[in-house]
Amino acid sequence: DTLDAVIAGEQKAEGYESSDLELSSDDDDSDDDSDDDSSTSDDNDEAEEEERPNDARDNKRQKTMDDEDETFPNGIVKTVHEITEIVVERPQFEITSTTELIFAGHILQIIDNVVVVQARQGSEYQTLDQGSLLAYEDRTVLGEVFETFGPIVRPFYSIRFNRSDEIDRDRTKAGAPVYYVPSYQKTKIVETEKLKQLKGTDASNLYDEEVDEDVN
Repeated sequence: DTLDAVIAGEQKAEGYESSDLELSSDDDDSDDDSDDDSSTSDDNDEAEEEERPNDARDNKRQKTMDDEDETFPNGIVKTVHEITEIVVERPQFEITSTTELIFAGHILQIIDNVVVVQARQGSEYQTLDQGSLLAYEDRTVLGEVFETFGPIVRPFYSIRFNRSDEIDRDRTKAGAPVYYVPSYQKTKIVETEKLKQLKGTDASNLYDEEVDEDVN
C-alpha cells in the first residue's frame, strides 16, 4: 500500500492535473488568437497602404478632368482645348434663273445655330461632301454643307451659322425641300461605295479630342 501510495504520489507530482491541461490549452489558444489578430491587422495595414497611392492617383486624375471641363451657358460641357468659336463665311454666289439646281433633301430641324438637312431617298450611291452649296426652293442660298454625318445610305447635312438669328426662319421650315448647286466651285459629290471601302478610326489625342486634320 505504501509503495502504491508512493507510486501514485510520484505520478501525481510528475503529471498534469486535468485543470492544468485546460489552462495550458486556453493559454495556447489565446496566444494563437493574438498572433492571428496581429497578422490580420498587419495585412490590413499593408492593404490600406497599397490602396492609398491608387486612390490618390485616381483623385488627382478626376480633379484634372474636372478642371479641364468647362460648362457653357447652354449647358453643354466642353474641354478647355476644344474649339468652340468657328467663324462661318457666307458663300458669295449668285443663283440665277438658269442656274441648275438638283434636289438634295428636306430640312429636318434647327439646332441652335445649325440647320440639319436629311438627304433624299436614294442617296445610298452618292452624297454631298463638305463645302457643297445648298439652296432653298426659291433659289435663295441656304449655305454650305459644314458636315456630312449619319448612315451612308441616307446621311444628314449640317449647315452652320455664326448666330442662330442669321437663319432665315421663314424659309427654314421642317420638311422644306433643299437643293444643291452643281456649278458652285466647292460642290463635290462623293461615291458612297468608296466610303464603304475606307477604314475609319476613332483615334483621339491626349485630351480625348479628335486628332487634327494635319496629323497623318
